[in-house]
Amino acid sequence: MKRVFCLFLCAISIVLSAAFIKNDCQAATPLGYGLIVEANSVLYRNPMDLDTPDNVYFFLPETYFVEVLEQVDQVFYKVRYDDIIGYVKFSAINIKDYEPVSIFPSNLFLTISGDITANVRALPDSNSDLVATLASGASAQYYNKTLGQELNSGSAYWYYIKIQNGAMTQYGYLYADYVTVQNEIIIPNDTSPKPSPSVKDPEEKLNDTFTFWTQIIIALAICIPVVFLIYLIFKPKKAA
Repeated sequence: MKRVFCLFLCAISIVLSAAFIKNDCQAATPLGYGLIVEANSVLYRNPMDLDTPDNVYFFLPETYFVEVLEQVDQVFYKVRYDDIIGYVKFSAINIKDYEPVSIFPSNLFLTISGDITANVRALPDSNSDLVATLASGASAQYYNKTLGQELNSGSAYWYYIKIQNGAMTQYGYLYADYVTVQNEIIIPNDTSPKPSPSVKDPEEKLNDTFTFWTQIIIALAICIPVVFLIYLIFKPKKAA
């Protein structure tokens, strides 16, 4: 019984040591990026083929990317666009095997124009819940436009925006005719791959080697006491 227990203990130690080395040495798998190939592709709130205001965030700009998180079903991917998690249809993107130089548009801001106080709504509809109000001249980050309620001016476009107020972050919609866009989304985007990392210098390679041998030493430090314990248990006893 002692022999079986000791062999089991030794096997467990070796397995744990191997797992330790494997987990530390294994490279992280990069996430995939999907090139937006269709104009007016929709970023959905839920994986449902409904283009209703309560299921649509906004239009995704063509030639930019989404970060693909997982495949939901045979129609939708779960993705990240900037800091928004949503869903896109398979047909809207082309998954690439590289990390692009430019993934999302940046520095997109708009300001409230005219002598008005603009209401930020939860949905692109003047009857939806009020999220916040922005005074004339106030600025906010925007993502892109979507279609919503057509007000008196005749436009049906609303901007999905982000309001940062200290530690509080709010999201909502602003009617397009109430704003002036300061930075337009540049199309086409640079879809080229990010340059490969430079070759490690000899000192970095030495550090990697040192790390590997450090792990080997730790593994031996775990296994050797077990082997020594087995030796002590099964060591032949001297004759009296």
